[in-house]
Amino acid sequence: VRTLRAAGFGGVFSDVVAYRMDLAVGRHVLDRVELVATKRPYALIGRNVLRHFVLRLDGPKAQLELRWPR
Repeated sequence: VRTLRAAGFGGVFSDVVAYRMDLAVGRHVLDRVELVATKRPYALIGRNVLRHFVLRLDGPKAQLELRWPR
């Protein structure tokens, strides 16, 4: 657990608490991923998590695919 300064969508910085936890995506587990607690009912996935996956966004079909690399 640590405190850091982070900017929100509006660019305003505030102090937030960062935690480490194991994150399961499908049958894959990422150990000790750092995350930031928010007051929102959802989470934002950062590059520290996305770098482990292959991400495909098809705008015209409104599809998002997130998969583990082969």
